[in-house]
Amino acid sequence: DAGLRAKVVCVDTKQLDAPFAGREFDTDFLRDLPREIDPCGERGEFHTCVYAGPGFAEPVQLAAGQLVNRDGFVFADFEVTRPIESRETQILRLPSTSPSASLRVGVRSLRMTDRNPKA
Repeated sequence: DAGLRAKVVCVDTKQLDAPFAGREFDTDFLRDLPREIDPCGERGEFHTCVYAGPGFAEPVQLAAGQLVNRDGFVFADFEVTRPIESRETQILRLPSTSPSASLRVGVRSLRMTDRNPKA
C-alpha cells in the first residue's frame, strides 16, 4: 500500500457496469472487477481521480454527488467539501527541475503553476 487514495470518476458502460462509478479504487474494487477488465483501466474501462497520498499536504475532502449517464459513460460527480486558503490551495509537490513547481487545485479550477517564475 503506497498510501494513495482514489475515486472512480468515470466508467465506460460498454466495458464495465455502471455501479463501479463512484467507488473507492481499492482492493475491494480490484477484486470485484470482471476478469476481462484491465485493473489499471488501460483500455479506457474506467478513470480515477487521486485525492490523497504521500505527496499531498492533506487529503482533498470530497462528498459524492450524483451519477450522470451520458453517451455510454457514467460520470460520478464529487464536490470538494472543505476548500482551503479561500478557494485554492497547494496540495501536491511534483518532482521537476523547479523545486517550487506545484499542482494547485481549486474548487473551480485545476492548473499547473510555478510559484517562483523566472523573470
